[in-house]
Amino acid sequence: MNLLRRLPLPFLRLLPLALLLLVASDIGFCSRHGAQVGRRYASQIELEKQQRGFGFVRIGSFGKDWPARVVEMIASRDQLSLIRQDGTRHSYTGFEGFTLKMIRLQGRNEEVIVVFRSAAGPPTERNILPPRSGESPVRVL
Repeated sequence: MNLLRRLPLPFLRLLPLALLLLVASDIGFCSRHGAQVGRRYASQIELEKQQRGFGFVRIGSFGKDWPARVVEMIASRDQLSLIRQDGTRHSYTGFEGFTLKMIRLQGRNEEVIVVFRSAAGPPTERNILPPRSGESPVRVL
């Protein structure tokens, strides 16, 4: 409490506004990515359908205890690491230019983790040049 008394008055007037903006930005991030803490999903299919609408595709999952409720969400660029409740560590690397997202849910008896990446990545020589002769025009990005 003594620290607050030492701060200049103009700073103290801005402190509540700064805290409000911090909370609002966190709420905005969660709403843009569609997986608010506390939200329930009946199935992985329901969660994946919603995430596809936000521009994400599933790249991994652990657990099958549905319905489940979101307890945590982490988003990162290029790579993502997570630790499951059983202590095993998982890392997703090699996704330069993509946004990765981990959604941790809690079912009745166990955790469920679903990992997504953004559907679109950065333009590269591989995905913007026309196919070479004899190469399939279909490209996996």
